[in-house]
Amino acid sequence: MTVALPDISTPTLTATRSIITDRLTGRIQNVPAFTATGMDHRPELSMRSFDPRQRRWSEPVRLPFGPAASSPAIAVLDGKLHLLFRPYDSEQLTWAEYQGRTWRTLPNSPGPAAPEPVALTTAGTSLICAYQTPTGQQFTGTSSNGTSWGAASAMPAPQDSAVSLCWDGTTLHAAMRVVTAGVALGHYQRDAQGEWQQDHGSFSEPPVHSPELILWNGNLTCYYRRLHGAVWTRWRHKDRPETWATQRMDDVRASNNVRLAVAGPTLYMLFPDSQGTLHLRSSNGSTWSTVVPVDEYRTLETPALAWYGDRLIAIGRGGACPP
Repeated sequence: MTVALPDISTPTLTATRSIITDRLTGRIQNVPAFTATGMDHRPELSMRSFDPRQRRWSEPVRLPFGPAASSPAIAVLDGKLHLLFRPYDSEQLTWAEYQGRTWRTLPNSPGPAAPEPVALTTAGTSLICAYQTPTGQQFTGTSSNGTSWGAASAMPAPQDSAVSLCWDGTTLHAAMRVVTAGVALGHYQRDAQGEWQQDHGSFSEPPVHSPELILWNGNLTCYYRRLHGAVWTRWRHKDRPETWATQRMDDVRASNNVRLAVAGPTLYMLFPDSQGTLHLRSSNGSTWSTVVPVDEYRTLETPALAWYGDRLIAIGRGGACPP
């Protein structure tokens, strides 16, 4: 017997389907069901580099750390690129360093963390990180020697986003999404006693996900997304907390967070478009370059970005890598 099935039609193709069988009924059997818990997505970290002289990105290379449960953070100290992230198989943060050729995992972790984004910045001769503990507290840790971490201390906690840390030469700053007393984009600074104070840069209109804070040409500079992918920036001189200015970037739409890196007078900005393709642009302080796609690979989150040696380094989760 032939059982006719509806045809499949497209603008360029019509296919007629049928099943030839001698039986319309039979024994009912249970078919195993596949649930979402059986399709656990465990993205691994990959690294790209950008040579500004050749205006070319390298192919993404998978890093030797296994799956990452959190977005990574990177920072440069004493000629070494430091990497921090929460792995899948342990609550202890993974801390590693790169000296231009190979990666080395460092034995001393800042501590246990939830699978949430982490932050890392250089503060003079020290590294400072921020992370969420498994119990939901937000902590910072400091490594003054690049090989071990001191005792962690509490800091303000973001809502549904990551903390972005920035050192201005004398003071540690943090930007984050918060919801308290009408404030949505919070700027904090840590005083000489180690206490966090909310400064005049707090803003009532909410960012989407995580802002990015960086020191550029003497200014604290923050980039963040709003609804529909619109990108905004706020900035002030590092010594004048009451003089924040705000501007929308009309020619940029981002589907995930904006990442920043500074090389001398040049600011680099990395972001994915609505299709998930990463784009890069730069500014010399007066004009912006043309937005240029990084490569054909697509991503769901923007990699961490840093200037290392004579090039940009981008490290993130997911994306296609050569086998």
